[in-house]
Amino acid sequence: MSVTVVTGANGFLAGHLVRRLRSEGSARIVGLDVAPPADDSDLDDFVCADITDEDSISRALMRTRPGRIFHLAGLMGSDRDLLQRVNELGTLTLLNVVRAVASGAAVLVTGSAAEYGPRRLGAGPITEDDECSPRDAYGITKLAATTAAQAFARAHGLRIVIVRPFNIIGPGMRESLVVGALVSRAFAATKAGGSELKTGNLDAQRDFIDVSDVAAGCLAALDGGKAGEIYNLCSGTAVTIRDVATRIIEFAGHNLQLKIDPALDRGADASIGSPAKAQRAFQFTTRISLQQSLRDIWNHAVTEGERCASRS
Repeated sequence: MSVTVVTGANGFLAGHLVRRLRSEGSARIVGLDVAPPADDSDLDDFVCADITDEDSISRALMRTRPGRIFHLAGLMGSDRDLLQRVNELGTLTLLNVVRAVASGAAVLVTGSAAEYGPRRLGAGPITEDDECSPRDAYGITKLAATTAAQAFARAHGLRIVIVRPFNIIGPGMRESLVVGALVSRAFAATKAGGSELKTGNLDAQRDFIDVSDVAAGCLAALDGGKAGEIYNLCSGTAVTIRDVATRIIEFAGHNLQLKIDPALDRGADASIGSPAKAQRAFQFTTRISLQQSLRDIWNHAVTEGERCASRS
């Protein structure tokens, strides 16, 4: 039986990807991360390994002998040194080990739309050939990682495919991201009998894509994408934060009023991708609507809230 390795196995996207892999039923799935997974994990095996530690990654790949590697390990945040160590150097470490002990494996490297940086409102969809101007340390380190992945593919003949997902949303997403934050605040306001939902700039436009569609896109990209190429995973649709916040209020069933908090206002910009290249290469398309995805996020938040309340 073939072996598929997933790095960053405890992460948000990884959980959905592993479930997608499990539905294939054709591979042994091994997770790599710095801490053991939850008891309900769908993994067949787990190896505790630090993506920045070449020896531990080498031992893991020599033990598992994977045919496919989905490299999802990475961090978000503002600590530039830590982001560089994990996102950039961690990717370099993995690719060096793949070259040495698993050169026949197909590798998917996950980048980010943050590599492109923000665009002005009304700008056209971003293509993979557009200039990258990342705004923050996360985008900078992810760009360095994808650039290294392309270089490895070309210099060493490795099968490395890169994807750049746009704004990933879905049940269980981080509350530090805009949709997760809005859902969390709306849920808290309804429970407390509040009347306001605090937001940042309501005119900002984003390209939201459900995590299940991203997981499907990762699989399709590794199977059908070209080595050394980058593919956007996105819907191609511009959605305002106002639209998202309004829909969340509808799910809440309370007449919450939107209130802009200057502390949350990052200005009005846009980040909309073009899925055309991925559509041509491996027939990528999004299947889960924004409405359904937001509803799933809200329902998950309600369930988790009730579970926490029952424990207290």
